[in-house]
Amino acid sequence: TIASLAQRVPEPREGDLVMMYSGSRVMHAGIYCVLVAEPWVLHAAERLGQVVLTRLRELADKGYRLEGFYRWT
Repeated sequence: TIASLAQRVPEPREGDLVMMYSGSRVMHAGIYCVLVAEPWVLHAAERLGQVVLTRLRELADKGYRLEGFYRWT
């Protein structure tokens, strides 16, 4: 489980895990990063067949819902 690898945190730092819902289940993960003072998520977009950067505020536009942020233990 994720709890054995990382601890949930209220505020992310660069490199933290971003867990996202795809539909009703937590099924997608990315890495939190900040570029030009804006939060982004680096993740694989299977439908595009590539790794992409998505603005955190645009996750819903891509079909994802934020579950939470986790710091590796």
